[in-house]
Amino acid sequence: MRARYLLVLCMLALLVNAFSIYNYLLAICSLFLLLLLVIPSIFIKLTKTVNKLDESKQNFAVRQIGNYGKQKTTRKMNRLSMIFALIVVNVGAAGLIILTYLNLNETGNFISQHITWEGITPVLGVAGFILFIASVLLITGYAIKILRKEALFNV
Repeated sequence: MRARYLLVLCMLALLVNAFSIYNYLLAICSLFLLLLLVIPSIFIKLTKTVNKLDESKQNFAVRQIGNYGKQKTTRKMNRLSMIFALIVVNVGAAGLIILTYLNLNETGNFISQHITWEGITPVLGVAGFILFIASVLLITGYAIKILRKEALFNV
């Protein structure tokens, strides 16, 4: 799946979970999913774009960006940081899902007392949960695909 579709899915999960109030913790975790999606994509696009340029038109900074990931230690550190980020985000997502549903009654009481759109929040909560689970699974799959395919991460 392309990164732009995952970006739209993750942004939608973030917005729906933020407005549902039930899943506010999942909305916070969606920010980290966005980071896990965007940061490697930026580095991959930068290095590919710079490597397509003619060597005579490259200044020092452009050459350094193009050389990023050519050394084995850099690729190994990129790979390890991506694996660590995947583990942390997935464990955090599981923990926040559990924490969200342990505090469901308290959140429901807060919503009934303070939120004006309380009638739609259960629907948004379910939709946000489904979108969040889909975004976690798809971004994890996308990150694993990047780890296997991209030269920036191959050791």
